[in-house]
Amino acid sequence: MTLEQLIAKAKELGITVPEDADEDSLNTLIQDKMKELEKNSDDDKDDEYWKTEAKSAFDARDDEKKKRRKLEKQLNDMKKKVEDAPSKGQLDDLEDKLKTLSEFREKVEKEQEDKELKTKTEIERAEIKHNKAVEELTKGFGTEMDKFKTLMGDTEEKMTAKDDQIKSLRKDRLEVEVREAAAKNKAISPKQVALMVKNDFTYNEDLDEFEYVTFDKKGKVEGDMTVDERVKSFLEAEENENLVEADVNKNSLGTDKSKQTPNPKPGTLKKSADGKCDPKDKDLLEEAEENGLEVGDYIETLQMRDAKLGKTKQNES
Repeated sequence: MTLEQLIAKAKELGITVPEDADEDSLNTLIQDKMKELEKNSDDDKDDEYWKTEAKSAFDARDDEKKKRRKLEKQLNDMKKKVEDAPSKGQLDDLEDKLKTLSEFREKVEKEQEDKELKTKTEIERAEIKHNKAVEELTKGFGTEMDKFKTLMGDTEEKMTAKDDQIKSLRKDRLEVEVREAAAKNKAISPKQVALMVKNDFTYNEDLDEFEYVTFDKKGKVEGDMTVDERVKSFLEAEENENLVEADVNKNSLGTDKSKQTPNPKPGTLKKSADGKCDPKDKDLLEEAEENGLEVGDYIETLQMRDAKLGKTKQNES
């Protein structure tokens, strides 16, 4: 919560707010007051009260996460600046060289200027001095502008590279989380499940985690799932039973089918006269693309499904 929200909450609880109160002190006062109220009125608390308390706790947790991420970023930026900075010895050496070069240049220019002034009239000498002063001012301004442009270009390039690196690391982390969830739910091929569902998730900047957002028929947000919840729901769907070990699907309970997002069912596995599949078949290529799989992985999925269905029919007969 913001400072204004904390002040409003404190007044609502009957807390006298000090003039120099900050977010941390207000959080402490509010938590102490809520503990006191909880101790004195446990029997009077209803569902609405607990919902309000839960929301406050979640808001406080999110604020703490934001503060922690901001502090980590500041520390990383500071560390980077320290690592990139030249040593004191290098700075001293560069400064000495620059000083020597500057003195030599000034000496040469002064000698040249003196030679030219000896052959000029008084007016011409004044004009030369004026032009020289303008030239120095213009050169100095141009040098500073060049430095500024270079600095801005380098900064933008580094930030773009950093953002790309962060996005790449996030994608890698998501794939690992999906594979772990798939393995935990007894998927036959966690890698294949990751290929099928990893594009379902969006990254939540505030919570620093991936989530799966569900929508109702009108396109409004209905709810969200964690990576574990989404993978579990996906594997418990009837159309995906071929992706899970047989004994797991038979014992899956408690899945709300009305809230599951439908996934494309595997198509018919076409075989040639010699019993082999053609990976260049147009229908197979289209179905594999719809399921987000390479055609080889898709054929393997259909083969596992057909083998499992055949085994099930034998057991039933």
